[in-house]
Amino acid sequence: MIEFKVYAFGAVSIIPSIVYWILLTVLVVGYALIMFSQQTQKTQKIARLIFVEWVALIFCSAVIFREARAERAISLVPLSSYFCIAENSYLKEVVMINLLNICMFLPVGFFLKCGYRSVTYKKVFLIGFIVSFFVELLQFTFSKGLCEVDDVIHNSLGCMVGYWIANLMLYLNLNERQQ
Repeated sequence: MIEFKVYAFGAVSIIPSIVYWILLTVLVVGYALIMFSQQTQKTQKIARLIFVEWVALIFCSAVIFREARAERAISLVPLSSYFCIAENSYLKEVVMINLLNICMFLPVGFFLKCGYRSVTYKKVFLIGFIVSFFVELLQFTFSKGLCEVDDVIHNSLGCMVGYWIANLMLYLNLNERQQ
């Protein structure tokens, strides 16, 4: 539960918030100008914009606005959180953190598929993995949280779940139109 509070209320002071909104505005407006000059459907353009904003939000909540720790911490043991569950220590917190990591990246896969209809699951997985890896690398570099292999696994899983949900919705929408 502690991690959720850090993700949700990570803005420590007003200056990083102002910098964030300025950078996000420049990023989104610049991306929108480039994107709207292309010939794609309006919904795809909106999904692409939301994708860019969501990735920026992930970096801000997990790295930029997070308070630095006294020391760097890293866990390179894959699925180590499940060992905690097996030992029945911190069960509720571990499950909540794992679910939050999955949910945090679910929109990444969802909006990638909605924004780029021809994107494959392999590319979505790779993008989710790379974004998650860089978040963890930056957290370690700047002492902004525990750098865990588990987070990369759960974030990548969340990205894939989002992709599958979008795929299902697009499939159902296509079948509905054909009837």
